[in-house]
Amino acid sequence: MMIRAALLFVLAAVAAAGYDEVQPEMGWVADAKTEGGTTTASGLRYVDHAVGAANAPVVASGDTAKVMYKLYIPDANAGRKHIYSQSNPGEAFDLSAGAGSVIKGFDEAVIGMKAGGQRFAYMPHDIAYGEGGQSGFGIPGSSPLLYYLEIASINGKSEL
Repeated sequence: MMIRAALLFVLAAVAAAGYDEVQPEMGWVADAKTEGGTTTASGLRYVDHAVGAANAPVVASGDTAKVMYKLYIPDANAGRKHIYSQSNPGEAFDLSAGAGSVIKGFDEAVIGMKAGGQRFAYMPHDIAYGEGGQSGFGIPGSSPLLYYLEIASINGKSEL
């Protein structure tokens, strides 16, 4: 009984922290365009939805960016399956851009975004988790990733 109560507490804490799809932040994701956009040499394809103010800082290699995101994988029945989110501004992910601390596609997708920018990014499996996938998150091998990204700040500076 005590283990069950502890598990329920952990699950409630995770949900309250903004790790599930139901959070109100990043509402633009529901209607985000996912077709077209720009394709890079690695196969990353991205579509910008908001680019940030003209004078907003831009993420460059070596910068620390606070990134909010929602991660999905393609799903034959539903179109996409939610995997994980950090869409609450207070819990935005601290990324050291270009340091290789995340999958290659995530680093590539964030570099060049401005503070306040919103982007959809399609990452083929070879710049995501590869043939092995990431079973801990429920990502099968050779699965492409669908990321919705939003930059909260860069080196402590938000959109100006």
